Formats: sequence, structure tokens, C-alpha cells
Amino acid sequence: MNILEASRQTGLSPDTIRFYERHRVLPRPPRRENGYRDYAEEHLATLRLVRGLRHIEMSLDDMREVARVAHDATCGDLRQALAGQLRSALEQADARIRDLEHTRGHIEELLSGLGRMGPTDERIPGTAPCGCVQLVSAQQHA
Repeated sequence: MNILEASRQTGLSPDTIRFYERHRVLPRPPRRENGYRDYAEEHLATLRLVRGLRHIEMSLDDMREVARVAHDATCGDLRQALAGQLRSALEQADARIRDLEHTRGHIEELLSGLGRMGPTDERIPGTAPCGCVQLVSAQQHA
């Protein structure tokens, strides 16, 4: 099947499919006499797997490794590789969650400070500019 049909069957755009080929996540399909790619069911299975891995924000390198194992190894090997990559993805997700919680807390502090500002206040209560900002501000007023 050609790339448009592979795109329809996997929900990935033709550009995305080409991207995965360029980055060796998807094995290059053979070409027909007319030069068009000829995708087989195994390519579609890999694309569906990669789409699911991307949905959980697995890195391109990790997706490449899981896809390689999916093609070259046994089901048990794939489960082992996938479990390792999923543990890594979970650690990365936890780190992003911690970062987002920190950012959320900072935004809440700023909003709270803005709510406490009087009409003539020039600074948000509870915040202080760093020394660099104070130094630059002092130079502008000198």
C-alpha cells in the first residue's frame, strides 16, 4: 500500500511517516517500480506502536529501540524492553509534574500578590527582584 493509505490506516500524516523513516524508527519499505513506497502490514503495526509511544511522550531514541526490538526479537524481549522504556517515561512524567506543580505554586503566589496590591504599589507584595534586576534598575535611575 502507498503512504496515503498507510496514513489513513494509522492516523499519522504522510510527513510523520516519512519523519519516522528518516530517523530509523520505521524500517524503510521497499519501493515499487514507479518509485512509491510499498508499506506492508508490519509497517502499519510499527506505526501504530510508535503512535502509542509518542502519545505517552516517549523520546524518539526510546521509540526507535522499542520498534527495533518489536521487529527483531521475541514477544518476551519486547515486553522487557517496553517495560524498561515505560519506567523511564514514567520517571520523566513525574519530573514534569513536579516542575508544573512548582510553576503552578509560583503563579498562585503572583496572583495572590497582585490581589493584595494597592493602587499606588509598584511591586507585587511578597516578591523581590533578584540582585541583577536591582542593579540594572539602579543604573537606569542614576
